[in-house]
Amino acid sequence: MADGHNGANHVLFSTNLSYSVIKNMQLYAYSNYSFAINKDSNRYADDELLQDVFWAGLGLSYQYR
Repeated sequence: MADGHNGANHVLFSTNLSYSVIKNMQLYAYSNYSFAINKDSNRYADDELLQDVFWAGLGLSYQYR
């Protein structure tokens, strides 16, 4: 294969939290970390962009009826 992977190329760990502020409103937070598997950009050109990545976020949702 051109990218050097015959299957998965990363593993993702994720954490999610939510809190009900009031009956129809939730506050939530999440964080994720993706680990690259067998990166070898010297051997496979498509592995150049394969890297470990961390991202997180906050959100607010409101449900009305």
